Amino acid sequence: MKGYDKAAYVDWSNKTGNGSLFSTVDDLFRFDRALEAETLLKSSTCRTYFVEGIGNRYGWYIGRRLGHRVMSAKGRSPGFAAELDRYPDDDLTVILLSNSYSSVTQDPVAQAIAAIVFGQRVTVPNVRAAVLPQSVLLSYEGHYQFGPDFFTPDEKFRLIAQPSYVLLQLENESQPLVPLSPTEFLERKFFGHIVAEEDEQGKVIGLTVRYGTHDFHALRLDAEPAISQ
Repeated sequence: MKGYDKAAYVDWSNKTGNGSLFSTVDDLFRFDRALEAETLLKSSTCRTYFVEGIGNRYGWYIGRRLGHRVMSAKGRSPGFAAELDRYPDDDLTVILLSNSYSSVTQDPVAQAIAAIVFGQRVTVPNVRAAVLPQSVLLSYEGHYQFGPDFFTPDEKFRLIAQPSYVLLQLENESQPLVPLSPTEFLERKFFGHIVAEEDEQGKVIGLTVRYGTHDFHALRLDAEPAISQ
């Protein structure tokens, strides 16, 4: 399986926003303090628009993590990933910038830092690849579909067995799935945890995909497992 590659060249001048701006950890912390001091937005505006459970509002993902209310702003493009997590009830801010496109910076690392501050146990995710027989990898081959609650509602994808892993093929991109056990995989690009759903005969009929604290279910569309040519 391929390791790290140099990020492809992107001409950022053709994108507004992140193409016209650059920031540092210090700058992002100043932005955070301005929100806290209500110099950018009034508290009444924050109460109106930054509401828990609404999902992505004006670039913020708002919910609960580690038992605390959290507002998360995330950013990813080829060559970098960024995370700004605000725990407004605790006056805690976690900011991470990375030169890796992987979301490992965002969910496991940012959450672990917050857990340390809160005095909670840090859970180290299992990232040790398992060596599986090719027959097991082939049993996953086929077409699947997420439900309406997925990031792209009802998105379809295909699983293709490779010599030591499974490739998740979407319409416009592909993502390697690293086997952790015969029924578990790590989706490496966005650091998702995937668990197989099997019927009574042990046939894979679907997948449960966890990103952060959100579970998404994907139904297998094939009547029989596909066989590689």
